[in-house]
Amino acid sequence: MLGLLLSLLLSAGETPSPLPGAREVLEAIERDSRVEEHLRTLCEQHAPRLTGSLAYDRAAQWCLEQFQSYGLEARLEVWGEFPVRFDRGVQRGVLRKTGEEPLALDFLTRSWTRGTNGVERGSAVLEPGSAEELERDAARLAGAWIIKPQGRGADRALAKLLEEAYAQHKPRGFVRSGRKGGLLVMSGDHRVKFEELDAKRRNVEITLREDQYSTLVAELVAGRECQLEFEIENRFLPGPVPCTNVVAEWKGAEKPEEFVVVGAHLDTWDGAQGAQDNGTGVATTLECARILAQQGQKPRRSIRFVLFGGEEQGLFGSEAYVRAHAGELALCSAVLIHDGGASPLQGVRASYAMVDDLRRVFGLLENFDPARPVRVEEVPGLENSGDSDHAPFLSGDRPVPAFFWEQSGAGYTRVHHTQHDRFDSVDPLDQRHNARVVALGAWGLAQLELPLDRTDMRPLSRRLLGVGSLEDALVGDVRANSIAAKAGWQAGDRVLEIDGVAVKSRDEIVRLLQEGGPVKSAKLARGEQTLATSLDWSEDPDEAERAARALRRAEWQRARWK
Repeated sequence: MLGLLLSLLLSAGETPSPLPGAREVLEAIERDSRVEEHLRTLCEQHAPRLTGSLAYDRAAQWCLEQFQSYGLEARLEVWGEFPVRFDRGVQRGVLRKTGEEPLALDFLTRSWTRGTNGVERGSAVLEPGSAEELERDAARLAGAWIIKPQGRGADRALAKLLEEAYAQHKPRGFVRSGRKGGLLVMSGDHRVKFEELDAKRRNVEITLREDQYSTLVAELVAGRECQLEFEIENRFLPGPVPCTNVVAEWKGAEKPEEFVVVGAHLDTWDGAQGAQDNGTGVATTLECARILAQQGQKPRRSIRFVLFGGEEQGLFGSEAYVRAHAGELALCSAVLIHDGGASPLQGVRASYAMVDDLRRVFGLLENFDPARPVRVEEVPGLENSGDSDHAPFLSGDRPVPAFFWEQSGAGYTRVHHTQHDRFDSVDPLDQRHNARVVALGAWGLAQLELPLDRTDMRPLSRRLLGVGSLEDALVGDVRANSIAAKAGWQAGDRVLEIDGVAVKSRDEIVRLLQEGGPVKSAKLARGEQTLATSLDWSEDPDEAERAARALRRAEWQRARWK
């Protein structure tokens, strides 16, 4: 049935001619997808995966063995060290009130911070809000859980008094509120020294779910006695701790020295399972490797599968990979990074010289699933968002075409770095689609006759308007001597049109200003007046490159139709 559907699509002329073997790859993944199985294992047996933890190392070893079981050459590459090893054990909290059933608490502590010494129970005490309150309640601080207030302004004198009182009376720890909507957001700083843990991190710092925090505060304000009980097993071992990436390679048949990178980051924060950040990306990478390796033929060039560590701490694994492999990156045709969660992959954005090749790579998927279309969009250059493992490949003097998949991001805010990032947050049909897209992308890029054309790959410098904001097309502060100021724009003006096109949002204005020649007409509303203005970037030195690029693109366009 699948083969018939593909034949109909091709015969209808709705997709470009597929690359050799693409049809077989798609049939294989539709016939036997195991991407959900990979994700379940990562979430239920190898989670969380904090960089530098035993759990990460076990997950890396499991991924290594998976790649090897597919027949790939695989290894762990050490990219650096962390000063201590940190792992979590039991994490339990209870609110006890006289005459009521205990309430289980939903909370977290920051990574690389201390936990409790077994079960620690103490009274909940509101932090004193003045020197007078502190003097009155100082004795109650000993052995208590201090409830920190929300939104209290800085009072340095009081803060110093509190610090002194806590050093003297030794409370058990501090409890703060999580974010609105019940989100507990994970974070932490790995730069700790084992020998200084007791001295510098003597108090337990707890973030409690907002609604539970509010309930607790209301009880205390009403004068009711509350007991908090926490058992938080945060384990430290002295380092140094080697940190690794998992690297596997499937050698190409004709041009094995050239390669495509398919990757995701294996590490997670450690307050949940890391299902969408980034178990989904790891699972699609593993499934891509499994499906492609079982094909009867090899692609022209090699495919490298890289699972990076240390992404959450600052792209450490990918930056180190780029440094270590700098001498061969000229042979890298493209990099595909899946790190946007579980929403359907929608395609990529690419510069004009790459568009035709990429549309051929993804042509079979353009209309394969009408609910989840895949597109290649032309953009002036590959923007470096800097926020995931594609970024190091786009940096430096000789950037590599690196793509962060376009996705809707639906539902991602709720799970990103929060306690909700669990296996049950992932739609299995979306994940199966995503594995399909990654596999076709990897195969197609490896099968292209030539590597992706890097002509004019770098993004153009953006035309800067010189206004503080443009929310709802309303002009904010106008900077002196800016393009907007020279055109006579004022704060409070509303932009109505750019080059005759009606606009209502900042994004529409910015997009239109970047297109075409350096002089743009703009219509403004100022009070009851409608003003015609002209924005002129002609003297901007970057405009020469814009014009030259426009000519190169026009020549490329003409050549396409010869």
